[in-house]
Amino acid sequence: EIESLHRMKTGALLRAPLAAAVLLADAAGPRADALLRLGETLGLAFQVQDDILDAVATADALGKTPGKDQVRGKSTYVTRLGLEAARARLAGLSADIRTILAACGDGSDASGTCLSALVGYILDRRS
Repeated sequence: EIESLHRMKTGALLRAPLAAAVLLADAAGPRADALLRLGETLGLAFQVQDDILDAVATADALGKTPGKDQVRGKSTYVTRLGLEAARARLAGLSADIRTILAACGDGSDASGTCLSALVGYILDRRS
């Protein structure tokens, strides 16, 4: 349930610009499909990371009050699965993303380098 919600929310939000790029480039085939999967999976990973950070980060690191989700009784990966299982889910999504990113191309051109940097930023963020 929570994963479906996040795929439709943050996953769709990050999939949209990649879908636009695929359309503008008139791309098709495995690379285009991989880009669309990348956006959706990256959005899901972003949300899992956000849930983890809300549970463990300091207010200084986050720039906002941590723990709000738990206080509000919000359903998150951490409240549903526990912290360690949420971290394991993030690790699995990160591995999936790296595999999908490899299917998008070798990353030697400027767009591949930018995409790899964006993926790294989202997966490694601490705030």
